[in-house]
Amino acid sequence: ARLAGRQGIAAAAPEVARQLARPELPLRLAAVEALLALRNPVSAHALQGALGDGEREVRIAAARALAALRYTPARPALEAAIDSRRLREADLTERIAFFEAYGAVAGEEGVAQLDRMLNGKSWLGRKETPEMRACAALGLARSGLPAARRALAGASADTDPVVRSAVGRALRAIDG
Repeated sequence: ARLAGRQGIAAAAPEVARQLARPELPLRLAAVEALLALRNPVSAHALQGALGDGEREVRIAAARALAALRYTPARPALEAAIDSRRLREADLTERIAFFEAYGAVAGEEGVAQLDRMLNGKSWLGRKETPEMRACAALGLARSGLPAARRALAGASADTDPVVRSAVGRALRAIDG
């Protein structure tokens, strides 16, 4: 898998994608790495399927690869993931990877979704948890759109230090 990726053998993408179904974790991680290097639609589609892998490391690698590819057809899958209970219960590294991937591929619609998560309140008047709001801020930073900057500026004086810190990092990344 790594050799196919290094050599850029696009015709090997379907075979490399099949390696994602194998039980060996190192092989699945190598397949994700190779699919990223191949940069073709077959690879990107396979990476989208890896978002639901049983292993945390594979899911994180797939999300980061989709962000690097800016594969916009992955938007619905990533949106479903950031709204899922599974991701809410995942560790911070995994949440950040998914939110950054979503921010990288979602465009204006995604900015609106992330803005609601960062600055909005539910019908009961509650906000998202500080960790989820911080992840939304990091996702907004990856979009790089002017609307994302406005959403982040609206949260720059948040009272929660976790959110305020993430917003500050995100604003520096956009302005950087």
